[in-house]
Amino acid sequence: MKKGLLVFILFMCILAVVPLFLRDPFLCHILIMIMMYATMSIGWNVIGGYAGQVSFGNAAFFGVGAYTTAILLVNYNVNPWLGMLAGCVLSVGLAVVVGYPCFRLRGHYFAIATIAVGEIMVVIFTNWDYVGAAVGIYMPIMEESFTNFEFHSSKIPYYYIILCHAGVCHRRFLYRRGK
Repeated sequence: MKKGLLVFILFMCILAVVPLFLRDPFLCHILIMIMMYATMSIGWNVIGGYAGQVSFGNAAFFGVGAYTTAILLVNYNVNPWLGMLAGCVLSVGLAVVVGYPCFRLRGHYFAIATIAVGEIMVVIFTNWDYVGAAVGIYMPIMEESFTNFEFHSSKIPYYYIILCHAGVCHRRFLYRRGK
């Protein structure tokens, strides 16, 4: 077994037992947010590290995915898990549509274009009544279950879901070359 993989497995095992020692829900929330941002950083790593471009618009695609999930749940009663999948598909589609012309730009021009994309998305979603405009979308409180992606009694299920997601993403992108 390669040393990098062994370190990764050890680190994931340590993270898996951390919630057993946490009593404060806020600390669990902070760890959830850290893993979410670590997973989001992979998208920047692909653009910045592999493609050599500086992007400032990645949060727009995260927002499109989140809004897609919320709109499908609130307006069409679609299961949150299917909504997240649809949000991923829509975000990737938007990234292809926006990215194709933007990738023809280089250097500062690409960075400025990605800032513009992010700001355009802010203006659109702040003024679009269908998505709640500046107020946003009020999410319903559903029955606590894995299927509904609702956990009222503890944040620990969210922790393990994001841990699995972060582990799969980081394992796939960081160690794919056998590091």
